[in-house]
Amino acid sequence: MSTFLRRSIRKAQRCLDEFGAALLIATVVVAALPLTIGMWPGGWGVGSDEFQVFRVRDVIGPQGNPKRDDGLVVSFQDRVLMIEIPGKSVWDFVGLIGAPLVLLFLGAQIQSSQQRRDVEAAKEDVLQRYFDRMSDLLIDKDLMTIAKSPAQKREKEKLYEASKDIIRARTLSTLRRFEEDVDRKTSLLIFLSESEMISTLRADLCDMDFSYVRISNASFEDGNFAGASFQSAELLYVEFQRADLTAAKLGKSSCIFSNFTESNLCAADLSKSNLKGALLCNADLEAANLSRANLKEADMTGARLEKADLAKISFDSETIWPAKEEVAKAKNIPSELKEKLGL
Repeated sequence: MSTFLRRSIRKAQRCLDEFGAALLIATVVVAALPLTIGMWPGGWGVGSDEFQVFRVRDVIGPQGNPKRDDGLVVSFQDRVLMIEIPGKSVWDFVGLIGAPLVLLFLGAQIQSSQQRRDVEAAKEDVLQRYFDRMSDLLIDKDLMTIAKSPAQKREKEKLYEASKDIIRARTLSTLRRFEEDVDRKTSLLIFLSESEMISTLRADLCDMDFSYVRISNASFEDGNFAGASFQSAELLYVEFQRADLTAAKLGKSSCIFSNFTESNLCAADLSKSNLKGALLCNADLEAANLSRANLKEADMTGARLEKADLAKISFDSETIWPAKEEVAKAKNIPSELKEKLGL
């Protein structure tokens, strides 16, 4: 099942949860309409008042005949009373089912709110357990010391590689729980950065989904992000020096003033990304998609651009380009750039 389809299904489920109470109430109201018409002949009762006729006999008092056995003489007079009975109105209907519906609605809202809190609590528990387990693994196995010592890395290679496999597996499974949870994905990535699992341990984060994360002033130096997704992410002033971003997806991302010096961006998708002021010195951009990217004030000194797509890029007088011979190896070079570089 595609990622788009899974996200669509989850959104539909959330909509049903949020509007379930309203749908239930609407169903009750619609089902009750025929009952109201059956109960009240006037339907909703608008202009359908009724009259009930009663025959009453009044005693007038002694005055001649007729004469009763006890000697008293009484007479009777019949008269007709008409009593108006108002028809049932909309307000009568509301009064009949209003209170149950209000209770039903409040109950559904409380239940929905509790379910959301339970889900959030479960996610927070997953994140905290991930932090605890990763911290325990780093401390118990002394991984950072091993990572910083080539001799120990060779000596404890099996332990080192097995620990990295565990980190990848747990990180991947945790990220899948947070597919639509940007805040917790961001927290997880910050933890990986601050614990030096990215820069020193070089944790395998290939093909992981970090879409929409919002991070600034973080260090991802030497990170292993091949095939990872940073679609629509906000990565301000982030250090990506020497990072492996082969075939990474950074489309529509904001990488303002981030540092990609000597990073590997071969076949990376940087379309519609904002690379204003970014450092791309000596970066490998072979076959990268830079179409519609913002390269204003960017420094691309020494960058490789063979087969890179430069269609409709934005640049200005402060953009620093590699040698024009290198730029000429790119494709879809804008005419303005050709004129500027004399190609």
